[in-house]
Amino acid sequence: MTHVLAINDLPVFGKVAGGVTYPIFSYLGLKTALLPTCVLPTHLGYKDSTLYVETDLLKTSLAHSKKLNDPVDHVVVGFVPTAEQAEIITKYLEEKPLPLYFDPTIGDNGHYYRYFQTDFAKALVPLAKVADYLTPNITEACLLTDTDYSVFSQKITVSFLKELAQKLLELNPSAKWIVSGIELEESVIEVWVISQGREQPLIKRFREHYVMQKSVGVGDCFSQVVFGLLINHYSLEVAIPVAMAFIKESLQLTTDPFEGLTYEPLFQKLLPYRRFPINEEVSEPYQ
Repeated sequence: MTHVLAINDLPVFGKVAGGVTYPIFSYLGLKTALLPTCVLPTHLGYKDSTLYVETDLLKTSLAHSKKLNDPVDHVVVGFVPTAEQAEIITKYLEEKPLPLYFDPTIGDNGHYYRYFQTDFAKALVPLAKVADYLTPNITEACLLTDTDYSVFSQKITVSFLKELAQKLLELNPSAKWIVSGIELEESVIEVWVISQGREQPLIKRFREHYVMQKSVGVGDCFSQVVFGLLINHYSLEVAIPVAMAFIKESLQLTTDPFEGLTYEPLFQKLLPYRRFPINEEVSEPYQ
């Protein structure tokens, strides 16, 4: 089995972050080691939630992983609460180069999450530079590139997004940037995949009809489905539509959006994309 080291926060209550990573990856047939960057009683949407940073655990676990006989094949990183942790993870990957899938979880809707200081994105830049795939939402893409995100008080334009795409590739030209949460027209949500072209960025756009339902954990769930399928050797052209459809149907089932997406009844939709063991790639659309 493919062995994935998933580095993320872990809330006791709330289906986000590591609480989403483990079930999705396990269902997709990935041997998943979950390493918490921090532990929380609830996700950060609760104003009284306390964050317990686990830097010593991170250091010890990464050092121990180098001694194990069952090596890690891929690394997935989500919520990193401190600059020190970002540096530790970056150094680990520099010493032991592995495919890195990074969901830089720092903000949404034009703002940092309340835990972070206003310049925290700078601490994540070295980690972003060694990633192979990144899944920022549009707010996080702006923060990572030090782009003025007052645009969120206006209508986002294609020209603005193309300028942002160029900045992302200046940050890491060899990565695939998967930018989510793009709304250019009413009732349609887009994901842009940005990669380096010969003279200008290559952009592929994926669209899905918008569901008038909000929920915490949407970005976590989207990134983990995409990453899981990529690790299982599916292309982005397969992984992104599957993830977008999975999120849409999960939102339609969700009754407690503050607790997280109701995605469990839809696991059977991911059945064709499991690998036990890795078999030939199939490209059936999500049904």
